[in-house]
Amino acid sequence: MIYCFFALLIACFFLITVFILSYRRQKKAEHETQLLYNQLSAVSKSYSAKIQVFARLGNILSSSFDRNLLLPQILSELSSFFPEFKLRIVIKEDIHKVHLIGFNQNHETIKELSFPSLAATSKETLRSKSDIWSSLLDDEAMLNYVYSFPLLTDEQIRGFLLVCKDEALESGDYHFFTDIGSIISSVLQNILTEREKDFISEEFGRSVDPRVRDYLLSAKEEGKILCVSVLFFDIRNFTTMSENLGPVTTVALLNEVFSLCDDIIRAEGGFINKFTGDGFMAVFGAPLSTPNHEKEAVRSALKILENVSIDCGIGIASGEAVAGTIGSSKRKEYTVIGDTVNTASRIEGLCKVFGSSLLISDSTMQSAKDVIRQSRSLGCIRVKGKTEALEVYDLQSREGCYTDDFKKSVDLYYSGAFNAAKASFGKLKDAYPEDKACSWFYDRSIERLQCGEPWDGSERMSEK
Repeated sequence: MIYCFFALLIACFFLITVFILSYRRQKKAEHETQLLYNQLSAVSKSYSAKIQVFARLGNILSSSFDRNLLLPQILSELSSFFPEFKLRIVIKEDIHKVHLIGFNQNHETIKELSFPSLAATSKETLRSKSDIWSSLLDDEAMLNYVYSFPLLTDEQIRGFLLVCKDEALESGDYHFFTDIGSIISSVLQNILTEREKDFISEEFGRSVDPRVRDYLLSAKEEGKILCVSVLFFDIRNFTTMSENLGPVTTVALLNEVFSLCDDIIRAEGGFINKFTGDGFMAVFGAPLSTPNHEKEAVRSALKILENVSIDCGIGIASGEAVAGTIGSSKRKEYTVIGDTVNTASRIEGLCKVFGSSLLISDSTMQSAKDVIRQSRSLGCIRVKGKTEALEVYDLQSREGCYTDDFKKSVDLYYSGAFNAAKASFGKLKDAYPEDKACSWFYDRSIERLQCGEPWDGSERMSEK
């Protein structure tokens, strides 16, 4: 009996031991399973966060080309997913200097400073608070580990992404921030490219009107025929004036006058196509056709004469012209050419003959009557280089006669009644001694009576 009891006791002890061992193994397995699950969850959460970061960064990168806006947004987004990291971006402001600007995730700009040896700093772990980054990092970011990831543009170090943490970075995080550094490098490259484009566009806009610039950057055709109005502007007695003023003052005066004229012309829809020393040529109705280019040109001329105090002459002609980029394979310019341009230039030259500040062609007059306050016809004139005569109108002559008597006198002259025209203009010349047109027609009436040349009803000009 005793032996049976001991055998039963041993058997019970064995079963209990087996049960305890089995229970412990089960608990250990459950614990290990839980640890594995937690690790997998952590890894899954980390990868999910990183995927979300890349997605969010994609939206940020397409929102702006403002560096001071983008970089803090990137850091803010990263910090919201990884609060255990302290992140900073340090940017080399100028490629030829070591002047740096730092950004943090709170949309704040860290103090600007200068220090050497930026290019010598490589991607490594810096653990000393006395290292090169200590001057840039605030106390919050100066943790035990500071990792620097270089930001490259055009194969040059443009700055660094600083990742600060109390513990060493894990391999996955290290590769993640390496990829983030590459993304930020791309952002900086895009910003630099956009700035270069803006700079080129701005400089190009100084050489040509912005509307012409935008047209040239988008247009494909080499040229086309447009209906335009061309305005020529010239300063009178420029040589004498420049000798009296001296070169420095003369240039300053020209810049002031041309800037004022440019503002007026641009406001009316035209642009100055080229400067001619003491004058310029402006175009209305190009590069894009406009229906009221004649009115725009006349309004511009009248405003210029109201605001420019120096003596000047303006000639305007309207008609078809070839508009396009013209020049050699090495240098081209956008301009308009053709008979309309030549006519406008010749009409401007007539201002000296008739003492006028503004003369326009008949084609301009017919379309711009609504904006013209006063005018007088100078008759049909064949300017130099043209076989056909055109009627020219005087819109502004100082001390000029704009009465019906002037019109009747002009009609007498062009009808061939030179005796009557001489008598009529003689009276006007006495009444308006400053009106150069009255004196010119009076003298020409005498010349016509003396020479006896055939008269076809138009006046031919032998000079420009």
